[in-house]
Amino acid sequence: DGADIPFLASLGAGDSYYSINKFEEAVKAYEEALLFKIDEKEQKMWALYRLGEANLKLNKIESASKAFEKVNNEADDSNILKALSQERLQDIKGGRLWKTREM
Repeated sequence: DGADIPFLASLGAGDSYYSINKFEEAVKAYEEALLFKIDEKEQKMWALYRLGEANLKLNKIESASKAFEKVNNEADDSNILKALSQERLQDIKGGRLWKTREM
């Protein structure tokens, strides 16, 4: 019905910026995407996870942690992003941020 188009446009912009290492722009696009109400929970989890990753790239640890915590709390147990977010949170708490993963 087109209701998710603004979300998908912002998500796509975020992924594009992320892929060319423009992390500040990626953060803005992911944050904008998350303002939209959508039915597809998995896409929302992707936007949150990538928001956390982009914030990590900018060394914004608190913002990254918040995004990963949201994924951890809201994602279904079968969603791989939940496990990846838990791993990220452990990395942050253990001071192991050097091993950032590209997705």
